[in-house]
Amino acid sequence: MGRVRPGPGMSRGVAAALRQLLLIAVSAVAATGLWIAVLESFRVSPLLGARPWAVWAYLSDGAEGAGRRAVLLGQLGETLAHASVGLLAAMVSAFLLAAAFAMVQLLETALTPLLLVLRTVPVVVLTPVITIVVGNGLGAVVVIVFLAVFFPCVFLMLQGMRSARREQLDLLEAYGSGSWGLLVRLRLPAAVPSISASFRVAIPIAVTGAMLAEWLATGDGLGGAISRASGSFDYTLMWSAMVLITVVTAVAYASATVLDEVLRARFGQLGDG
Repeated sequence: MGRVRPGPGMSRGVAAALRQLLLIAVSAVAATGLWIAVLESFRVSPLLGARPWAVWAYLSDGAEGAGRRAVLLGQLGETLAHASVGLLAAMVSAFLLAAAFAMVQLLETALTPLLLVLRTVPVVVLTPVITIVVGNGLGAVVVIVFLAVFFPCVFLMLQGMRSARREQLDLLEAYGSGSWGLLVRLRLPAAVPSISASFRVAIPIAVTGAMLAEWLATGDGLGGAISRASGSFDYTLMWSAMVLITVVTAVAYASATVLDEVLRARFGQLGDG
């Protein structure tokens, strides 16, 4: 029996994963160096600006460190759950609206100005209204994350659906395919790289939106923990929470980047570029 040769998508995925691991390692070293350099250059008091070794000691100091890690990991789980629900809702909604726009040009023409107007309103300004309407629980976080993620994803996905090659569209139309047939057979496959890119871009936006909502509205998760730590001058806790969410977000973004490269290798040839 002959050997099974990996396809271009698999090979590209392995290369992308190794590249992202190296990038994460280099970025971690650079970020740590910059962290220390900035605090030391401006002579920020250790009470306000915790150094990396202080964060390490805070999280690894015996039983107390274990307790702190457990609390922070629980709060991290809350934040990631909030971000995931909002991200999923926004991605599905953006996909459906982008598909509708791709099929019906008039619908895009009518709704795009409204979407652009809504996009210009800062989420921070809408937060009090959102909490009044849906309360200050999970619903508020989901809505805020949704608003942060939805708008850029709609237009990025639509751009992907519009990237299908003109000659391929003409061929399918010549064989009698209507708007639905063009969408299913050509536009959606051509949009797969844009959909994966939307997901990649949306990850840090969703996490930031969730923490903002927790800070301003719910008091849950790492956003609430950072808010309370700031108010009680527990700056080491605040820095520890920020380091934790930064690391997790970076890993999630890198994983999505690998997926994006694999899908581009598989589906990228269906679009115009």
